[in-house]
Amino acid sequence: MIHVATLIHDDVVDDANLRRGWPSVNRVWKNKLSILVGDFMFSKALTNMIHLKDFDALDILSSTAERLSQGEIQQIEKAIKKNMTEEIYYQMVSDKTASLFSAACKLGVMTVTEDNDKREALAKFGEKFGLVFQIKDDLLDITGNVEGLGKPAGFDLKKNILTLPLIHLFEKLDSSDSKRVKRQLRNHVKKSELKEIRMLIENHGGIQFAEKQIDRLSKEAQDELNIFPDSVYKDSLLAALKFNSHRNN
Repeated sequence: MIHVATLIHDDVVDDANLRRGWPSVNRVWKNKLSILVGDFMFSKALTNMIHLKDFDALDILSSTAERLSQGEIQQIEKAIKKNMTEEIYYQMVSDKTASLFSAACKLGVMTVTEDNDKREALAKFGEKFGLVFQIKDDLLDITGNVEGLGKPAGFDLKKNILTLPLIHLFEKLDSSDSKRVKRQLRNHVKKSELKEIRMLIENHGGIQFAEKQIDRLSKEAQDELNIFPDSVYKDSLLAALKFNSHRNN
């Protein structure tokens, strides 16, 4: 429920009309009702956890909800100031995306073992999985198409969202070119400018750089599962990790 709530709120914040090819909630019922529905789902999820009387689980969900909000606020702030670094990027996406995957994994393992090492290993697996998910989304915004994504490619660029390939580009450009691209993004980038920026990202190794980060984080996530014996459940997590890094939507 928290995941769905964040998606509803994300579409309001991003002024998005499509979610995986389907009309977004805010497109169908407008922003006011969308925000209220998202708020309701957040509160309902926390209320359900209270009824379980498991305050460790409630603490995880509450802190995750806090991190999700912090990450989104930081993303908006950095989009305005255009001063994102790779370090800040990882902190931001850890909060706004990876924290939810980590919480889901940790809550799951808490139901079957009290072994803290196993709990932390699966929480770290979820965190790495979430980072891979976000970087893959960053890549698909540049390399994908509306048929595969269910939304227009270049959506993040048009919305002034600083993604990892774009951050890498700014690190490679000289000062004048960097200022020019930032000015284009700030002034609602045109279709011709969008094509140019995507070409710049590709020509300066932004796509390859992001792919290397996906490979690195996927390997780190896989290593976190070494503490667990071989099983169909472990195989399922490994299969999900592989799909996550190779998906095209």
